[in-house]
Amino acid sequence: MAAQNKPSLRGGTTKQTAETKRNVEPGKKQAVQKETSLRGQDARRNDAATSSKQTVQSKRNAKSKEPRIPALRFKEFEGEWEKVKFGKLAEFKNGLNFGKEQEGTGLKVIGVGDFKNHMSISYDSLSKVNIPESHKEAFLLKDNDLLFVRSNGNKDLIGRALFLNKVKEEIGYSGFTIRARFNQGLEIHPYFYAIFFKSAAPKKQFLLLGGGTNISNLNQQILSGLEIPKPSLPEQQKIASFLSAVDKKIQQLTKKKELLEDYKKGVMQQLFTGKLRFKDEYGNEFPDWEEKRLGEVMQLPEKVKPTNFNVDKLLTVKLHTKGLFKNNNTESLKLGATNYFVRRKGQFIYGKQNLFNGAFGIIPDEFDGFYSSGDIPSIDFIPKKVVPNFVLFYLSRKNYYSRLENIASGSGSKRIHEKTFLEIKVKFPSLEEQQKIANYLSAIDTKIEAVNQQIEKTQEFKKGLLQRMFV
Repeated sequence: MAAQNKPSLRGGTTKQTAETKRNVEPGKKQAVQKETSLRGQDARRNDAATSSKQTVQSKRNAKSKEPRIPALRFKEFEGEWEKVKFGKLAEFKNGLNFGKEQEGTGLKVIGVGDFKNHMSISYDSLSKVNIPESHKEAFLLKDNDLLFVRSNGNKDLIGRALFLNKVKEEIGYSGFTIRARFNQGLEIHPYFYAIFFKSAAPKKQFLLLGGGTNISNLNQQILSGLEIPKPSLPEQQKIASFLSAVDKKIQQLTKKKELLEDYKKGVMQQLFTGKLRFKDEYGNEFPDWEEKRLGEVMQLPEKVKPTNFNVDKLLTVKLHTKGLFKNNNTESLKLGATNYFVRRKGQFIYGKQNLFNGAFGIIPDEFDGFYSSGDIPSIDFIPKKVVPNFVLFYLSRKNYYSRLENIASGSGSKRIHEKTFLEIKVKFPSLEEQQKIANYLSAIDTKIEAVNQQIEKTQEFKKGLLQRMFV
């Protein structure tokens, strides 16, 4: 990856070591650390005598001793970074408030749901809101604006930021967000600050200024009081340029993954509707597909309860064909209230209440012997009757599995029981053609997973840079 070529970076130093020699002998370095530790003890003893202001003063003391030199830095830059209040660099404005009756047409609006973990977003699929022309001017976004999540049901999202670029149409923003617009005439690079707000550094201050770990609302006062770094403009530009290359690589990989996923969807649609057919090894057509009930190629297994129940071996199924995972949400589990059954590798498993939401998969080797409740049953494939992955891919089309809600029964939470599932009719090709189809689609999945691993690796690389390049 081009962005991962080692830049001309060097490790930073604290103010203390910067004012002495660059290369500190090990013995001297230890002495400095010991002296710092002693000073910390004195500070704590002083704080103990300051009555009700003890905690606040301690935080201020700790804050004043924080180094202002990043741990990782381009070698041509030296000295401490200046720190300024965010309110000195930008002005803030809360977003539009509107009712559901106004949604549907009009101005495109960025809401909390559009943030996710993006640096910036596409404006094509934004929701629209109908507001008066006279009212919308004050809420239009411009290039280089930053947008923050102000409030949300998920507290982890508070303070999440978006960078606005290439704004070529009228775009607004919702009342659950706050806009930051940089003042004119300052030596700042907006994208540098967009990157800074993706690091862990501002999150700590959000919590401190917001009253602690339970911050549930970000406001203009908190943003304005945030202390943010202000290195020289050339250093801002250098950092922004370098990390922009990393972001570009992530975007390219993400686009590649999306194209592969779209290709797979298109191929599946053609394969399972008979518009695209494989031929045998001699170039001849395979026989016509034959409609069968799933019960002709699958069967219910014997129900076996675990002898020694292990709470760490519970299975659950993700929605939208995302596969299986170990259920870690076991704190409130009532073992006596639910029956659990042993599941085996290679079995088909699904959620009775969410089969039509894509909650199904094939149990992989690593989950052999795990268990699930009766609401997440497993079903055996009959050997030499069917290729298991063919069935999995056949059912995995969203426009197919979403229609299965029609066969769900019950009031309230509808379920698709095992006997109903086995009555589902599917068109099957010969076993040889099933295998060819399964192999072809599995190969695409392998490519998608390889790209996904590249994305994750690059994101981790970026995360490491953010941790060391900002103070």
